[in-house]
Amino acid sequence: MRIVRYLKSAPGRIARGFLGLGLIGVGARNQTATGLFLLMLGLVPLCTAIANICLLEDLLAAWGNRRDRAHQRT
Repeated sequence: MRIVRYLKSAPGRIARGFLGLGLIGVGARNQTATGLFLLMLGLVPLCTAIANICLLEDLLAAWGNRRDRAHQRT
C-alpha cells in the first residue's frame, strides 16, 4: 500500500507529527468536550510519529490475516 509506505517514511512521520500538533492546538483553543476530544485524538498521531509506529499498517495486517484465515476454513 502506497499510503502505508508514505506514512512509514520520514516525510510521513513529520506529517503525522504536524497533524497531531494541529489537532492538539485546535483542541486546546476550544474549551468544550469537543476540544478535549480533539486534544486527546491529536496525541495518537503525535505519539505514533515519535515512536515510529504505523497503526494503519498493523490494522491492515490484522485484517489481511483474518481474511486469509476465513478463506482457509472453506
